[in-house]
Amino acid sequence: MKRLTALWAVCLILLCGCTAKPNTLAGNYVYEQDGFGGKFSVTLKNDGTFTYYEGALSSYIGGGTWTAEKEAVVLKDGESTFCFAIERDALVFVADRSDAFLYVDVQDGERFVKP
Repeated sequence: MKRLTALWAVCLILLCGCTAKPNTLAGNYVYEQDGFGGKFSVTLKNDGTFTYYEGALSSYIGGGTWTAEKEAVVLKDGESTFCFAIERDALVFVADRSDAFLYVDVQDGERFVKP
């Protein structure tokens, strides 16, 4: 009976793990460079959604869904896609797989770090 319960628990973990977002990735990340009149931040939420705000002078708050794919995080905001490599407590922008942000020109390899 214990083996059956353990097997069921493993199956449940595997099934849930396919759709769950890694809790370690969720959180607020701040661009290491200057934003548009203030801090540029990206917030990944545990429910698979995100928001980003390019700074105090920006009137746009972006948002959409995010997914973790191997060693990358992909943000989808409408038709725009932003790709980041995962690095310890940071997200590293991958320009050749990403669209441009509205007000801030983020360069390949620039980082967004957890404060």
